Amino acid sequence: MHRVWDFNKKRYQILGFALIAAFFVACTLWILLMQMKKFSKESIYTTLEAVSEQRKHEIEAVFEFRKENLNVAAKFFENPNVRSSKEELIKNLSLCKEGTIFDYVFFADKNGTCINNYGEYYFIKDVPFFKASINGKPFIYTSHHLPANDGQSFSTITVPVHDENDDVIGVIGGTCIQELTNKLLFQNVVGNISSFLIDFEHNIIAHSEGIAETDEVFNFIKNYKADVEKQKRQQSVINEEQYFIVVDSMMQGDWVLVSMAEKSKISEKYFTVSLWGVLASTFNFLIFSILIMIMVLIYTTHLNQIKRHVFVDPVTQGISYNKFLEDAEKYVKYHKSGSILAVCLDINDFRIFNDLYGFEEGNNLLRLVYKMLKEHISSGLVCRVKSDTFYIITDFEATEAELITKREILTDDFNTLLQRNKKPYHVVFTVGFYRVEEFTTNVSSIFERANLVHNCAKKEGRLNIFYQERLRQDAIKQKVIENTMYDAFTNLEFQMYLQPKCELLSKRLVGAEALVRWESNSGAKRYPDEFIPVFEKTGFIVQLDLYMMECTCQLLRHWIDYGIEPVPISVNQSKHLLLNPIYFNVITTTIEKYNLPPELIEVEITETIMYDNTEALNKLIINLHSYGIRVAIDDFGSGYSSLILLRDIKADVLKIDKTFIYKAERDSKGKKILSSIIQLASTLNMKILAEGVETENQLLMLADLGCREVQGYLFGRPVPAKAFAGTFYRS
Repeated sequence: MHRVWDFNKKRYQILGFALIAAFFVACTLWILLMQMKKFSKESIYTTLEAVSEQRKHEIEAVFEFRKENLNVAAKFFENPNVRSSKEELIKNLSLCKEGTIFDYVFFADKNGTCINNYGEYYFIKDVPFFKASINGKPFIYTSHHLPANDGQSFSTITVPVHDENDDVIGVIGGTCIQELTNKLLFQNVVGNISSFLIDFEHNIIAHSEGIAETDEVFNFIKNYKADVEKQKRQQSVINEEQYFIVVDSMMQGDWVLVSMAEKSKISEKYFTVSLWGVLASTFNFLIFSILIMIMVLIYTTHLNQIKRHVFVDPVTQGISYNKFLEDAEKYVKYHKSGSILAVCLDINDFRIFNDLYGFEEGNNLLRLVYKMLKEHISSGLVCRVKSDTFYIITDFEATEAELITKREILTDDFNTLLQRNKKPYHVVFTVGFYRVEEFTTNVSSIFERANLVHNCAKKEGRLNIFYQERLRQDAIKQKVIENTMYDAFTNLEFQMYLQPKCELLSKRLVGAEALVRWESNSGAKRYPDEFIPVFEKTGFIVQLDLYMMECTCQLLRHWIDYGIEPVPISVNQSKHLLLNPIYFNVITTTIEKYNLPPELIEVEITETIMYDNTEALNKLIINLHSYGIRVAIDDFGSGYSSLILLRDIKADVLKIDKTFIYKAERDSKGKKILSSIIQLASTLNMKILAEGVETENQLLMLADLGCREVQGYLFGRPVPAKAFAGTFYRS
């Protein structure tokens, strides 16, 4: 009886233990699956957000570039002669199509009668893009069908065309086949991620190439419109039962970009694991220990893979950027009482090394850099952020001179190592240093500043720069300008000023230069050196240049109409506009619009553009000369001037930069160089104009050297265009 009791007791113990073991196995499996699911979901959303942000910028850039092309064409079509006959109209439409990706360029009058560059007519009065642009608003419309085009789906951009009274007289637009639009907007398909661009009428404008174009998917996107309207913001993540979805607002009106991945496809492998887990839990409890070991092994394997994916850089095998940020936060907290140095470093022209030796050798080079950086810092952290860029955080205390020496030693040691490995390639590092002084700043902000000075070093062609607060303030100021420039243009905050040009000996007024000032409604004033570089970077300079040419022609017409004897006005024009193939047609159209003598307009080009495309520039100058417009080279001597360019560029006027004059005033060698340039330009039948003349001594020196025209504060500061005639004209 006792043995039976013992047996029964043990049986219940084994059963209880087996139940506990089963519960433990089930819990372990559940924890594993939850961890995998959590990591998978976070990875999918991170990828979705990154892809969505990238595609958003690409889409906006494509449409903005097409619209800028049409803005230039619209200025051209303001001239009635351009539309004088059907043949002339077709010819000019074909001219505007050159160099673009448009399949058709068309012009529609106010009644909606439309003709394209192939001479085909159709009626578009009731089409949305026509209605919007005839009311004075640029418009982008896609996924529509145009008549006489075999029912093909098209993407269209239109801008209004104005007359001399600024009334809309028609619409000019460009179209391309929707399939091409899809390829341009969604060139890369990442895994199972699909993207859809939806307009304000909840129509699908474009979608990723190569996705499953089934009715089920398209119906889902269209039915999703209500949620899109509710959730639409700068970037929102929406959780749906069937899809992972990210929604981005677009710059174009009420458009939204929807990026999605089907959960069933992403989670397929995890369902398999789940199924095997359920089957495993039904196995005989006698082998539960084996099952536990298997599950622990699976869990450990997946956990290691996850950690490796998140914390290990696949190229250098060092810590990843995410792990670096996590460890750097702890490092900063630990060293609050000491000094911390943040460094951003990259390899100059690393792409060339890849081209010479291949990507595998390039990865080997990055591993060597990581290893050597680790060896050269006594304590701290190193990681590769992207491509060939590395971040370092250390408590290394040294002066700026010692840090520069440290960079030179690192460079020498690394190139010595390459020589030993028989790689005839000399590596140069560009470094940005930031000494952390405010320990309230988080790690991301610390390396934003290190990255900022690194970028400045790259732009300026320097090997190292140390952080200064001024650099960050300049970056903030540039962003403010980018955010406000379009509204400022709409609110007419850009004002034209004129500075007189005078004959040196008689001091008689012989011309003026048009300058731009940004005067906000609050009364604050910005000067060109603050905003012109930003405008050139963003392409907004084209719009401003056209505006300044328009203002100049308006002022000259005003002087002539009121009996004021006009003087030639020179207008600066950027390379973005000058190298546009229809620039000549645009400027001549503007001059003819105001019925002006061409010799009253002088186009100023900077010396830097002369290096970009000398052949195209000379062709333009020949056309300008044949029309009667003069060309001046501005700021000669401020950059990398070459006397050979004076031979190659057939300009009429050479404007000598004020820095050249200051050097000539203080240095006999500089004076001889200036004298030689003046004599050479005179030999080439070019007029010489000296800029920035402020003293009588400079005036006497220039007179002795043979200069005949001057411009500067000694003769007059820039004044608003409306006040110029009353200020500088003499009765």
